[in-house]
Amino acid sequence: THFFAEARVTGQLDHPGVVAVHEIGTTKANRPYFTMREVRGETWAALVQQLISRSPDNAWGQLESGWSLPRFIDIWRHVCDTLAFAHARDVVHRDLKPSNVMVGPWGEALVMDWGLARVGSPTSPSSRKVVAGTPMYMSPEQARGEFAVLDARSDVFSLGLMLRELLVGAAHLNPKHSPQQLLRQAVEPIPALGTPSRPVPEELLEICRDCTRHSPADRPAHAGELASRIRDFQEGVRRRERSLSLMVQAEAFLLKADRLREGASE
Repeated sequence: THFFAEARVTGQLDHPGVVAVHEIGTTKANRPYFTMREVRGETWAALVQQLISRSPDNAWGQLESGWSLPRFIDIWRHVCDTLAFAHARDVVHRDLKPSNVMVGPWGEALVMDWGLARVGSPTSPSSRKVVAGTPMYMSPEQARGEFAVLDARSDVFSLGLMLRELLVGAAHLNPKHSPQQLLRQAVEPIPALGTPSRPVPEELLEICRDCTRHSPADRPAHAGELASRIRDFQEGVRRRERSLSLMVQAEAFLLKADRLREGASE
């Protein structure tokens, strides 16, 4: 059944970003169940909404809990790491969205709801159309019901939409539209990513563009590529910050040296 399928998929993914399944079975009343540890925290969706509400145009705010844009980028990288683990095992989530990522009190990120996940590739090509998931965050091929061709690049598209929504401050589609309207819109190329109202590094915008390209062939092959690019970006930020700190120290040293020379000449 769908219920046990989710439990089996989750149980196969022994990763810190996936909640472990402890037990699967049926009750005496023949009702299926599985047990997992209790998950505490907030969804990515709720936290992003809070950050955006505290971020005026031309500036990024910070939540009272300390959450800021750099921390959200780090959480997104952790989500990519989790999906990279799944993709390496030929598991496609198929329902990635902000409400399916739980962020714990210590910054841990958990990818939830693997009920639509597909394990392995179809044994044979099929023309059967299967549309399942959340239209707001579907890839075009998923919205067309092309179940037989879905792979990790469909999850990559959904990850890109999550990142885009964070950086832009709004979803690319109108959530007030009906599911049928959203499905019709989801099969089309998404609008070009313009300049966000708040400062965003070009590297992050480029990752968004690459993830959400209309053709799967033009996207990164799996989430591991995204995690690697974010690590490179974060390391570059750290190097720039260290360089800036050294420059400030050097300027202070030179200023002190000038003053000492002036004092010595008097």
